[in-house]
Amino acid sequence: MITLEIDRRVAVVGDTLRARASWQHDKAPKEVRVELRWYTEGRGTRNRGVAGRVVHRADAGPIPPVIDAVLTVPREGPVTYDGSMIRIRWEVHATVDVAWARDPDASVPLVVRPGVAEDGR
Repeated sequence: MITLEIDRRVAVVGDTLRARASWQHDKAPKEVRVELRWYTEGRGTRNRGVAGRVVHRADAGPIPPVIDAVLTVPREGPVTYDGSMIRIRWEVHATVDVAWARDPDASVPLVVRPGVAEDGR
């Protein structure tokens, strides 16, 4: 089981997000990934991208059961869009890679808007 929390559900391009992933599993994870990513839905070719990623690997030592991640929404977007032909969605997604077991994962949706980031840039 994995739990994922983010500090806000609406962000502006350039904003910094804070995420916290925590999990419980019988086996120690090989890797834990927290990603800020976007994807398209609707007609035409589906696209996706990863705007930011925090990775903890067991080869660097035991992975703690709670990971904090700081992710930045890129200034170039894309921004969330909800059209009749295409939609652009954002999410923070966490995956716990466990050897010889189903990898638990969780996602939290996010809205990205154009505008001025919190830091005024």
